[in-house]
Amino acid sequence: MSTVKTCAKYEVSHSNHCYYLDGSGGHCARGYKRASEAVLKTVASKFKGKTYKSKVSDNCCVWTSNTDENWGMPVSSCNIPGTFQSGPVLGGSGCTQ
Repeated sequence: MSTVKTCAKYEVSHSNHCYYLDGSGGHCARGYKRASEAVLKTVASKFKGKTYKSKVSDNCCVWTSNTDENWGMPVSSCNIPGTFQSGPVLGGSGCTQ
């Protein structure tokens, strides 16, 4: 019997891992690592209604484990405290490198 990891209210779950968004400049909390763009594509919409983990961002682009930043938060959810109106989107807020 496998155990399913329980995530915090600001996190989303995928493949027994928890993922969060935070204004930490790409620095992950202990025990976490950046998701790939492939994982982000799968979980992005699940961030609707979630909040930043601990700090509001000052950059709309989402750091992933990939070299480039191609995902970003829409203006309605970027650098704003409170719940996200939607999750990150490909090319959101002009994030393409």
